[in-house]
Parts: sequence; structure tokens; C-alpha cells
Amino acid sequence: MKYFKYILIALLTTIFLSFIVFPRQHPKDKSKIYHYKAIKLLNEGKIDKAIKKLEKAISIYKDNEYLLDLATIYLNKGDKKKAFKYASMIKPGEKATPIEKVTLLAWKGVFGINNGIRLHPHDHFRSALRLMNHHQIDSAALHTVLYNNAAVSRLFYQSYPGKEKDNAVHLRDVKFAREFLQKSLIKQPDNCVAAYNLTVVDIILNSLDKKMLKKEYGYVKPCMYEDQVFPLFDCVLKEQTKNKAILQKLNEEEEVLFILDISGSMLKKMPSGETRFQVMKDIVIDLIQNIDKDIELGVLSLGQDCENKPFVDIPVGAASREELVNAVASLRPMGSTPLNPRLRSSVSKFTEGNIGKSIFMCSDGINTCGSESTCLIADELADKNIKVHALGVLLEDSESMKEYAIYDCITKATYGEMLGIKEDSAQFELKTEFITQQINPLVLKVDDLINSQYTPTEIETITDPYLGSKEFTSTEF
Repeated sequence: MKYFKYILIALLTTIFLSFIVFPRQHPKDKSKIYHYKAIKLLNEGKIDKAIKKLEKAISIYKDNEYLLDLATIYLNKGDKKKAFKYASMIKPGEKATPIEKVTLLAWKGVFGINNGIRLHPHDHFRSALRLMNHHQIDSAALHTVLYNNAAVSRLFYQSYPGKEKDNAVHLRDVKFAREFLQKSLIKQPDNCVAAYNLTVVDIILNSLDKKMLKKEYGYVKPCMYEDQVFPLFDCVLKEQTKNKAILQKLNEEEEVLFILDISGSMLKKMPSGETRFQVMKDIVIDLIQNIDKDIELGVLSLGQDCENKPFVDIPVGAASREELVNAVASLRPMGSTPLNPRLRSSVSKFTEGNIGKSIFMCSDGINTCGSESTCLIADELADKNIKVHALGVLLEDSESMKEYAIYDCITKATYGEMLGIKEDSAQFELKTEFITQQINPLVLKVDDLINSQYTPTEIETITDPYLGSKEFTSTEF
């Protein structure tokens, strides 16, 4: 008992230090690490383990990206009920951008129709279209998919399977579907899926007698068109390519700020024999010398202690290329990694007004100053239209999972790219990965209409524009 007092004091001191001196990681950042582990497990084919990591991430911080990813995994597994359950939990946050709101509505429509829900999917696609038009979002690729999906979902937009329970579809819904498909093709004339769907709808309408077509109301029954000859679906889609060369991406901006890690850990050696610090300097100096001359550049060092001013602090446009190269060459490793303070202060390093603002951040660590969420700071940068590309100057393995998870969070929040150093050289490669991919157009199948139940279609994906191995010609009715 005589040592109990000392043991108690030691225990209380440890607890105090864990909360004050070594602050706990923010729930959003902690959950991101589990989410990133899920991505890696899924790539290895360990689906059940990936699900557990995602469920753990959601239990810590309910993020829409995690809910959507979990819904996607269950949908791919064929568990439509669980997929729809998690998709239904998605709600746009107060600070959600218009494009985020549009995307979430579209995904709710996809999960809804795949789960056999009749009315709501079409409403979600229509709401997404209205939101796009209201905010004047200029994206032909997204517009064409939404119009197509609104068309297909409209054909299953029945309170009941149909009049006299014969799986009939309202005539007005077929006409509405045709209208939406035409709009889809106006937005993107080479959308093979929309062209195919329009051909199917036209064959159905052409199978009806002229008296019926003139009516405003009526029901289109399977017996009216099931004997018609419909073309086989033979389309492939383009994949949204995100892996442009980083130099090409930076050349699209008006201003670029380099945030460079000079913490002590950057002295560790890479497999090539060079230090992380030297690899970073070589890459950045090469970029400074090769980025288009009309783009304004700046440099901000990331190191020293939390309260210290940056060793190098050059706002964009304040120095020549030669001066910037000399500033990078003069950097020396020192201190810790005040990532959050540097990201927040980066806003003031850009000029006001320009919209093409981008950060190229090089680091091998995560924030060591305070317990504020790095991911939430990234959201603030996104609100100010500042894009962040992050280069992890360390090999990606089980020991660097936390670092890459945070870089993934920063880059995805700001629509940037995550890059990492290759194991066998001082070159870097794209690391950006997604569980939930692009929203693909729905395919209209005659059997689905006859059975009054939509079923998803696997569509081959390539990296070229929308195309099909055959053309589908729309005919007037």
C-alpha cells in the first residue's frame, strides 16, 4: 500500500500527458485511416475485412464517402438491401458543395432503382438535374448520365406494376423517357447507352397504333411490344481519367504554392540511397523549372516547431523562378511537422480573385501540432477553391498507412491527386484510388420492362470517349 500513492500519481500523470502533451487524433482523421485500410484490403480481394474496416470508420465518424463506399461494396456483392440501407443514410452536410449534393442525389437514385424501388429513384435523378441547372454546373458528362438515368427510371415510375396487374407502363412515362433520352444525346451525342435506350423506346412506341399515340393517357402493355425485334446491347464506356501527368495538371492553374516538408524525418534514406529530403528537392526544382512561365509560383516550408515562423515563406508571384530554386536548394531539415498551421496559412499566400489555385505539398508525416482535424482543414481549402496535390515522400507500406490516409483525405476533399515515391527509383506515381467509381448510365432492357423490375447491367469500361461497337439509329414514331 505504501507505493499505491506513487502508482496513482504516475497513472494520473500518464493520462494527463496523453490528453494535453500528446493530444488525441481527431475522429474524422482517425476514421479516415480505417477507410484507407479498407481501400487497400479491397484491392487485395479481402472484401469482408474491408467491410469491417469501413464499418469501424463509420462508427467513429459518419462520412458520406464511407457510407457510399460501403453501399457500393454491398451492391457489388449482390446484397441490395444493405446497399440501399447505407445509401439511405447519406445526407449532404451543411457545407456540401452543389456538385457534392448533385452526386449524392444521383447515387441515391442508382441504389434505389437497383433495389427495386419504383418512385424515388426518378425523383432523385430529376432533383439532381434541377440542382445542376440552378447552380449552372457545366458538366456535359454528368448531365448526359443524369438525363439517361431519369429516362430509364421513369419507365419504372409506377405506383403499382400496372393496370390490371399486367406490368403496364403509363404512356406518358414512355413519352417522358423519350424526351429525357433526347436531352441526354444533345448533351453528349456519342453517348452509346443513351442512343441504345432511345432505340428501345422508339421500337416500343412504333409498335403502338396511331390512335393510342395521340392519346395523352393510356397504358403500354408488354403484349404490345414483346414480339418486336430489339437490338443487342453492345456499348462500352469511357472511364473518367484522373491520372494526367502532374506537370500537366499544374499547368492548368494560375497560381501554384509548394509546401515542402523540412522535418527531421526527411533525412531518412530511400531505397535509391538518397534521402527523402534530397528526392523532394530534386522533384520540386524540376517542376519549378518546367511549369509554364505565365503561372505564378510560391514556396512555403513545413518544419521547425509549432509556433515558429516558416524558414521559407514566399507568397505566389513574389520571387523569380531562379530565386525560388535557390530558396528550395537552401532548405535544411529541422523540427517537426506543423502540417495544420501551414495548410491554414497557405490561403494568404495566394492572390485574391484568381480561381486556378493549387498547392503541391511534399511530406513524409502528418500533423504534430494540436488535435485539430487535417481533413476538416482540407474542407476549408476546398471551400476557397484551392486544390491540393500531395506527394508522399516515403514508401507506401503498413507503417506509412496513417500518412497516406491523411494525404488521401486532403487530396480527395480538394479534388487533387495523391502521389507516392516508387520503390525502385526517385520517381513518383499516382496513388489516388476510389472504391465508388463514376456514375454510369442505366441500361434499358425489354425483359426488365416486361417483368416490371430493373436489373443492373455490367458495362465494359475503357479510357476512350463514349463509343459502341455498333450504331443505334433513332426513328420517329
